[in-house]
Amino acid sequence: MVKGPTVGLFIRDYLLEHGPSSAYDLWKAWAEVRKHAGYKVPSYQNFYWNFIWRLKKMGLIKEVGRIKGKGRLSKVLLDIVPEKVNNPAWLSIQSAYAELRGYRTQKS
Repeated sequence: MVKGPTVGLFIRDYLLEHGPSSAYDLWKAWAEVRKHAGYKVPSYQNFYWNFIWRLKKMGLIKEVGRIKGKGRLSKVLLDIVPEKVNNPAWLSIQSAYAELRGYRTQKS
């Protein structure tokens, strides 16, 4: 089975193509890619904390607005920070975040 893009590159490319989107919309699109490729789909919570939250902490994406959602909740729209579109952290979000936090990453 051919492996697809990393989740970081997927998120970056999705935002570049579709413009500002909610974390939920990003997760739904990623879940569809994973399902189509025959891989397990991560939960929304897993996707949010492992990718969206880290991308925000590293300054690669930012909140750019809100739109009314269902009920009293609103959707937070996220977009790429333009200066960071070519940042190498998109290739491996977890490794880049670990380095940012001061954890050593070793490759075997």
